[in-house]
Amino acid sequence: MTAILVNLSLLLLLPHVMSGEKVYHNQFAVEVEGGKEAADQLAERHGLVNTGQIGALEGHFLLESHKIEKRSAEPCATTHGLLASDPEVKWFEQQTELGRSKRGRSDL
Repeated sequence: MTAILVNLSLLLLLPHVMSGEKVYHNQFAVEVEGGKEAADQLAERHGLVNTGQIGALEGHFLLESHKIEKRSAEPCATTHGLLASDPEVKWFEQQTELGRSKRGRSDL
């Protein structure tokens, strides 16, 4: 049953990916002051999960929502509104699908 749902989701998203439209993930990169503790509090306040610091970027964390689809053709306006109105958030961006292509292949 899970495989059927995954395949159906991919079929629904495929036209968006092929047309060059963005596919939005349920993850948000955020910048906050105060380190991990501040990011944890921010995530809890908005029903998100702090999955940790983004690489070596100080003050940047990846927050994930389990309330929205993992992949969607539309950004999540609710979470965007919550993060945009929170004074502790310096910057945020909902993560999107990145396209990949091989270099040097002009015959495609």
